[in-house]
Amino acid sequence: MTEYTPKERLARALTGQPVDRMPAVSVTQTGTVAQMEACGAFWPEANYDAQK
Repeated sequence: MTEYTPKERLARALTGQPVDRMPAVSVTQTGTVAQMEACGAFWPEANYDAQK
């Protein structure tokens, strides 16, 4: 089987095509500016303050 780049691997997995191995992805890793403003927790400070 062909070895894919991370981008190719994700695109293939999302479209149901075979991949060489499962991609690792976190689609909710980074919030949007609107989300940060709504909750008052901004990146990167929120990564270091559990209360945020």
